[in-house]
Amino acid sequence: MNQFHLVDYWSLNKDPKVELEEFYSSEFSPKRKHRKYLSTLSTLLANLIQASKTNSAVIYGRASKDCPMTVKLVDWLIGTGKAEGVKGVRNSFAKKSSIVWLSSQFVLELEAKKISTHLDINKDFIILRDEQKNKVSFKKSKMTKDLNKAAALHNKLWLQSEAVFGDGSAVIPFVCRIFNGDFKHGGRFYFYSQTEKKEKRANILIDGEPTVELDYKALHFHLLYALAEYQLDTDPYLVDGYDRKTIKVAMLSFINSENRSAWCANITRSGDPEFIKKVFDWKKANSRKTESWVDGIVEGVPLYTQGKKLANDIDLRHYPIQHLFHTPKIGLVLQNQDSQIMATCLTELALLGIPTLPYHDGIRCSVSKVEVVKKVMQEAYKKVVGFNIQVCEG
Repeated sequence: MNQFHLVDYWSLNKDPKVELEEFYSSEFSPKRKHRKYLSTLSTLLANLIQASKTNSAVIYGRASKDCPMTVKLVDWLIGTGKAEGVKGVRNSFAKKSSIVWLSSQFVLELEAKKISTHLDINKDFIILRDEQKNKVSFKKSKMTKDLNKAAALHNKLWLQSEAVFGDGSAVIPFVCRIFNGDFKHGGRFYFYSQTEKKEKRANILIDGEPTVELDYKALHFHLLYALAEYQLDTDPYLVDGYDRKTIKVAMLSFINSENRSAWCANITRSGDPEFIKKVFDWKKANSRKTESWVDGIVEGVPLYTQGKKLANDIDLRHYPIQHLFHTPKIGLVLQNQDSQIMATCLTELALLGIPTLPYHDGIRCSVSKVEVVKKVMQEAYKKVVGFNIQVCEG
């Protein structure tokens, strides 16, 4: 089951007052909060309906002081059998988000009542989260309006278009931008159907036309070199003594790691056959749990790979940018840059009337629009970063 964070730009097409009757008979909430509960329930149910279209659950926070209404409404939905859910766990042994999804029976009831969802394009499509991934409020300004523009234009365009998977199920293309801590970190675009596997995405149709995914080649490597004021013109995954696939597998975590020693230890453990067997046995016995020592495993690392040696060899190969490796919040800094590039792309494509689907380092578009989208992507990178990059079909 896919999981998506609760976002507030979805609403129901009908006022859910009837749905609240049972809730108010069992709660002692002041009448003056009635309108707020209606609005929150509308948003919550709309998110759940959207999620149900792709067999997904909605992630929400129970600990945050900003969402007591949401928690009460989720508990009511689950208590009355309208939804099912799992409460999150956050301690030194595990980190698991709270999730909720509609019961199949309630989905049918909503359909029978002709309750559907709509997108409120007047709302903000940017979300700011703290380190615990709780949504936090922010003061609206010209900057936040500018940050919201690309998503708003993209979403408005999609009200006139349609995307479906090869099996006929709906692609939900509306995006929001999620920032982490402040507006200089994160900022990537997310939409409900984004986490589907690449094999399934390959069969997406946009307005009945087959699609192609265009990717920026080694995007974060290029961004790191650009930060050091270099143009990257070689394959960054070629490191003497290693298979290219090994480097590609290891480099994503290497670039985003703030702790070099921990990364080296994870790589060494990932290549240790005895440790891998231990992880396999633990996962088999604890399929619904997670622990940090298990999450640190980098899949695909060849047996007996030594993390420290690999890190040193990567440094040697990429000496112009080695000073940037493992710097604080480097992953979120790079995400912010790639989100600026994507925002530039989505703004231009929306103005051109070309509906697309963004995937952080790439864009899926109709076959007939490939050359136009490729040109927009290259120009957007040049505009934001000041260097060139290759765009390839994924």
